[in-house]
Amino acid sequence: MAKKNGRVSSKAVSAFGLSLALLVATTTLAGASTLSSVGIYSQNSNQQADCWATTWGKAGPSPQCRNWSQSLQTGLPSDTSLQQDFCMNYGQGAREMNQPSTADLSGVFGFRTTSSNYQRIDPVTGSGCGITGTSSRWGMALHGTSSNGFCVPVNCGIMHLLNWTTMAVRPFQGAHSLAYGARFGVVSDNVGWPVAQSIWHGFICPALHDTRTGQGFLLCQETWRSDPGADAFCHQSYSTLDGSGICLDGPKVTAIMASGGNGGFREFIGPDPGGDYGIVWTRPEAGSKLATSTAGSFKNLNQFGAQRYEMTVSPDQLRRIVGMFNLALSIDQERGQYLNVAPMSTRLGDWALTSLQVGAEGNSLNQSPSAMIGVTSSNLMAKSF
Repeated sequence: MAKKNGRVSSKAVSAFGLSLALLVATTTLAGASTLSSVGIYSQNSNQQADCWATTWGKAGPSPQCRNWSQSLQTGLPSDTSLQQDFCMNYGQGAREMNQPSTADLSGVFGFRTTSSNYQRIDPVTGSGCGITGTSSRWGMALHGTSSNGFCVPVNCGIMHLLNWTTMAVRPFQGAHSLAYGARFGVVSDNVGWPVAQSIWHGFICPALHDTRTGQGFLLCQETWRSDPGADAFCHQSYSTLDGSGICLDGPKVTAIMASGGNGGFREFIGPDPGGDYGIVWTRPEAGSKLATSTAGSFKNLNQFGAQRYEMTVSPDQLRRIVGMFNLALSIDQERGQYLNVAPMSTRLGDWALTSLQVGAEGNSLNQSPSAMIGVTSSNLMAKSF
């Protein structure tokens, strides 16, 4: 992920230690309240409905619900404010799968769609996506080449995506923790053997937004991978006194890895200074530091079968994550980069939950002209407690 060139000065490393000390000592909360456990979002399989909080305050959230029978969405700009099931063929040159289709793709996905409302294709490449409409089961088939809009080798993805249209949901207010999870598993794919046709990984990610600076990041649990790889890993250029690893590409920080690690995997943050596309990768494994897994365990080597995953992020874990992002920025700024970007807020009440998503992404391998996956996911939830 990053080349080994450049060094981090002792000044920056000292700043990291000071930053962590300040973050741990910070207890000032914006808009603190005495919230008990509050449901932010849930899927009810029996009622085939999703419900989510739309307001946040001392009186508790106001719920809003929708039925699963609504049509599949395709990630177009007009859809991005909705709470829907999405198929998104994203990446450089990717085509939009936005045309209804009655073709029977059940043999590809591993399940049958019940209506053309739940299936979309790109008529140029034949790439398509479908859902059952009742059980949050999704499938994607991609065909073609990079020249006709099939995203090879960059990622394509399929997900259930919830977007809040306001910054009202503040799960860390009152020194509360955030919990989120889903039932997730793989139905089918064309990873292939002995020569792989595709590679995929699954994820559950809330998006957190710093309302003071306008920055944000996805806090992603990688639940499953079709290969044995340690994707959340970069070539360490320097380490801090607490064992965190710093990865550089020229003068810029590309990642900071948490200390420790399991089987070569290192939890890490990928900075996006001044933006909202920073990312945190962690896994439901013992010893994780950036989130705590309370249900399910990481699967790889293409192990099929659904599990219930659930994880929590405590105030101290959020402070640690913010400290890592701010360390990356301080190193960049010492090297003349991003001088106009402010550090992320250390006040827990400044952080809003703006999105929640569960899904899978991947691409073809070994010059294969196609990639396919079918997944099942249900009972997505988030709460503050």
